[in-house]
Amino acid sequence: MKKRKVVVAVGTRPEAIKLSPVILALKRSSFFKSFVLVSNQQKETEKFLKIFDIKPDISFPNRDIHGDLLSSLSVLLKDFKDIYRRIKPDFILVQGDTLTALAGGIAAFLEKIPFGHVEAGLRTTNTFCPFPEEANRRIIDEIASICFVPTKEAEANLLKENIDKDRIKITGNTVIDAVRIIKDHFNDRDFLLKIEKNLKKLLGNFLFSNFFIFTCHRRENRNLKNLKIIADNIKSVLKKHSNFFCFLILHSNPAVSELLKKTFNKITNVKILPPLNYPEFIFLLERSSFVVTDSGGIQEESYFLGKTVFLIRDETERKELVKADNVIELGISKEIFFKKVDSFLKKEDYSLEKSNRFLLGDGYSAEKIVKFLKKFLK
Repeated sequence: MKKRKVVVAVGTRPEAIKLSPVILALKRSSFFKSFVLVSNQQKETEKFLKIFDIKPDISFPNRDIHGDLLSSLSVLLKDFKDIYRRIKPDFILVQGDTLTALAGGIAAFLEKIPFGHVEAGLRTTNTFCPFPEEANRRIIDEIASICFVPTKEAEANLLKENIDKDRIKITGNTVIDAVRIIKDHFNDRDFLLKIEKNLKKLLGNFLFSNFFIFTCHRRENRNLKNLKIIADNIKSVLKKHSNFFCFLILHSNPAVSELLKKTFNKITNVKILPPLNYPEFIFLLERSSFVVTDSGGIQEESYFLGKTVFLIRDETERKELVKADNVIELGISKEIFFKKVDSFLKKEDYSLEKSNRFLLGDGYSAEKIVKFLKKFLK
């Protein structure tokens, strides 16, 4: 039997993390011939695939696409068109809300190649927040052949937009698969010792302190005004709770990292860390007391590991996690930030009681996606 050719488009670190379980599941099946395509939207994408022992089959040239969105999109569309016409795939997989996912999906649609959207149906309902990610999701879902949604709420979002129910498949979120895979590796003592050694080089004995994780990269927070408010908030918390440290993990975008370093480098009890490998990040996250972030994926990983997230955004597309009391929306407000975090730190136990531990899936979402895909292509 002729194998079905599937191109998996990966452009960023989060896409590499969330699509790696799917790539591995495709490779385990004799029904598929998979092609891992790296767009190099972020430079470290291949490095994150390597964590899961995955090598790209196709790589676009390295380009700086952190700047002009329209120019970057036009370049990616041409690159995808050329690859699709050369490989002639039976199906394309894209993930999330990135420029890579948008370009990969639009190019597939225009070439009349069926494609699936992994992590479909997430909505803030505000087209411009986050920008451009919310609009990217809506466009991709409208033209996708299959929308692989992580939750019932994501399914409901698509049904409200008149997406045909037959195109929607509930699978869970593949990031839970990725965390499960990494945590399984923690059972290997040599693997764990290597992570601890790497982190001790960065943190020394601070690794064993009380700490929370802070990350920031969204476009709406890439300005000195917002970062100054966030820095003042964190400074106030650390001043009152002086037994705590803040581990600021920088983003791979150098412009964002420079802004963060400029704003936070003189704050007592803030330790600035370079972008971390995924196993090191999960190791720290599992041992943290809580998280302050504007990231989407970290909301999901924190839920699975039982950590409360203080979200420095006005809106989240992961509303299930707000309802589950895992995510507390703060926006950019000094009064709300200090009050909420201070109240949280007065508790004796910071762990999160998970009312539904399978809200985002059982850790085997990739297998469900491959099963649906096989049925679609038969």
